[in-house]
Amino acid sequence: MSEVRWSRRAQADLITIDDYLAAIDPDLANTVGKAALTASAFLGEHPHAGSRVHADVRKWRVASSRYLLLYRVEPSGVLILRVRHDSEDWVPS
Repeated sequence: MSEVRWSRRAQADLITIDDYLAAIDPDLANTVGKAALTASAFLGEHPHAGSRVHADVRKWRVASSRYLLLYRVEPSGVLILRVRHDSEDWVPS
């Protein structure tokens, strides 16, 4: 398994998402949070599984949600760059 690291922005994204969902439905917040961690672990095992969206950025959907992990494959493993809702303008320019 490759190392999985989360950028500060990705960590902040996940906290923001958790706070937002917890205000609506705490169980949903818990489910999405766990699914995001499961998705990142999967990417540690299969770093090239996600679709390429930019030169060195890939995306992977968090199960049972509309959230995407945007990540980069690095020599040491996977770096989660951002966690974005699929309706947001998340494509790097």
